[in-house]
Amino acid sequence: MTPKRKTTLIGLLLLLFVMNCKAQNSKYTAGIVVDRMNILYAGIPNPVTIVSSVPHTKLHIDWGGANAELSEEGYGKYLVYVSDTLASKGITISVSAELKKGKIVDLGKSYYRVKSIPLPIVFVGGNIRYGEQPKDAILANPFVAAKMGTDFNIDVRWRVLSYKVTFICDEDEPIIVEGHLFGDKVTEKIQNAPLGTIVVFSDIKIISIAGERDIEERIIITIK
Repeated sequence: MTPKRKTTLIGLLLLLFVMNCKAQNSKYTAGIVVDRMNILYAGIPNPVTIVSSVPHTKLHIDWGGANAELSEEGYGKYLVYVSDTLASKGITISVSAELKKGKIVDLGKSYYRVKSIPLPIVFVGGNIRYGEQPKDAILANPFVAAKMGTDFNIDVRWRVLSYKVTFICDEDEPIIVEGHLFGDKVTEKIQNAPLGTIVVFSDIKIISIAGERDIEERIIITIK
């Protein structure tokens, strides 16, 4: 068993124990576990597991303003989607069941914080963020990329929509690039730029399943 699955299993067991205690004499319970810690991230699918002593066909789940769909991973697994409007707030997921016709029993509820996913880190060529760089290193991978930092373990993939390239001490207007690739104009400018030229990549626009984002961070490179 992997550490992640072991942690999730322990969380399920603890939550079911607590909810059983709260239920006192009731024999009907439900446990709600967010598979990624106790945080829901806005704009992306959040795996949630619901374990209940009642068959799932009898459950009524109130997602607290979020939307949910059954996951392909199996019984009791859901993907929950929370809108950006709930970021920095929270939702309460409640579970009840109709055990007899007209008789609704509350099985449990849990409150979860909602956060926006952090902005990714932007690079030139996948690993250049700043500093002095030779022309061949800059042009070896002629594109701008964005990827999540190592401290965020959810696989959110970003695509670069556009950005601006400015050559300092150059009278020409900044070059607007559509897509992630430099294009011929930026490549030619870098090839012909004298040593010491400062190249600034800014106004980077990106998109992912979480929506579009504007990156305020600039990539500043000096050609050596």
